Amino acid sequence: WFGGKLSTTAALFRIEKENARVPSATPNVNTLGGTQRSQGVDVNVTGAITDRWQVMAGYVYLDGTVTASPVGVAGAPAVGAPLPYAPQGAASFWTSYMITNDIQVGGGGQHQSMRFATNTAPIKWVPGFWTFDAMAKYNLSEHLALKANLNNITNKYYFDAIHQQHIIPGAGRTALFTISANY
Repeated sequence: WFGGKLSTTAALFRIEKENARVPSATPNVNTLGGTQRSQGVDVNVTGAITDRWQVMAGYVYLDGTVTASPVGVAGAPAVGAPLPYAPQGAASFWTSYMITNDIQVGGGGQHQSMRFATNTAPIKWVPGFWTFDAMAKYNLSEHLALKANLNNITNKYYFDAIHQQHIIPGAGRTALFTISANY
């Protein structure tokens, strides 16, 4: 696209996993014995709209399901239950623009849909979220640059990692300042 400056990729996938970990009758202990299927699509766009304007965007749709569960194991997920920890949808985008040969600005965001922490009773889940970031860079010389990043601009409270027994919150609003030198 745009004379070869912009490209897109897409992938369809299906993964079958045998001997997946499933909860055992002993609390907080897993056993091997389930079968899981993950299938979906991944679409990405990357490149330059102009000589000064760069873009990247991607989206993943994931359908994760328990397809077999061990018989007689208390706490094992039911066939058809969603896979824990995996969002059904995730997206990200980033764009940057060179205002002058020395000044660059950029911004973007990330999204994850809700995720299950458990797929057996009691069902536990965390909500989906969006976060947004911004960047400004100034080239002092050919070899020296100053850069400022502001991550999670809206200070969104979200869960970065989830587990059956605990969560790890994502980083709040964060400012990073960098001086880089290259020779």
